Amino acid sequence: MHAWIEQIDGQFRNTNIFTAWQGLEAMGYEIHFFSPGEVEHLALDENTPLVAGIPPTWRALRKLGVEVGALDAIPRDLEQFAGRDFGECALGEIRARIAGNGEPIFIKPRSAVAKLFNGHVVARFRDLIQTAHLADEMTVWWSDAHELRGEFRGFVLRGELVGWRHYFGDFRCALDFERIEAALEMWKERPIACSMDWALTKSGETILVEVNDAYALGCYGLAPHLYAPMLAERWREIVQSSRSF
Repeated sequence: MHAWIEQIDGQFRNTNIFTAWQGLEAMGYEIHFFSPGEVEHLALDENTPLVAGIPPTWRALRKLGVEVGALDAIPRDLEQFAGRDFGECALGEIRARIAGNGEPIFIKPRSAVAKLFNGHVVARFRDLIQTAHLADEMTVWWSDAHELRGEFRGFVLRGELVGWRHYFGDFRCALDFERIEAALEMWKERPIACSMDWALTKSGETILVEVNDAYALGCYGLAPHLYAPMLAERWREIVQSSRSF
């Protein structure tokens, strides 16, 4: 088994790629390193996973004839678990809302343009600064802003919750795992590997924050032997299908 791992000037791009390297090596993969400019020249197939930043990964998949679609932040099957209103609109609508002293709102890019800006709550003009370079017509995903006690990432592989990592607020929060397992069971069109981010509100409700595809998933400190199989299996599923989720 072989795997391609991105390096830049002989260094790992980030902790996620380093963790994947550790896990894939432990799984018995023969590791080959590459730089971003070499993507189009790599020998790739469904059994040779590639671990890299999002743009090089997209280029590698396009080389194989695959276009990766965007997962909905809140899939249709899971809307009842969101605990808030959400949707998509033009960025200009968000700007107009803030100018009119509307309520705070969370915004993030659509997954297909995931790195244009970081998801954040906007409540006043200064909160829009990081999106100032983007056109009013650009579509963003929005949701009502809740005051949260803590946020956590659940890692899912083959329909099972295999890891749980805290990333915001109080790590001692006790979420409703019966609700989380019910949502996982209800999500029929999920990828083979993905994440489900959950939060506990100040009122004590467990709500689904968003879901993310494993091919572009941060490890958040998940152990290598759990993280690497998620990337390898999702890569295989994407390439085999040639029609991503």
